[in-house]
Amino acid sequence: MIGMSRLPLANEGEALFHIARFDEIDEAETAIESFNSSLVPPPDSFY
Repeated sequence: MIGMSRLPLANEGEALFHIARFDEIDEAETAIESFNSSLVPPPDSFY
């Protein structure tokens, strides 16, 4: 089946970019690395 969606990828009023600003870059880097490492599954979980 071949089809075409007529729905927009972004609707009016939705944010296309989220911009953040940090006072302490080191704290932001630590928080982002911690969050990122929580998303990566442990190496032994791949079969």
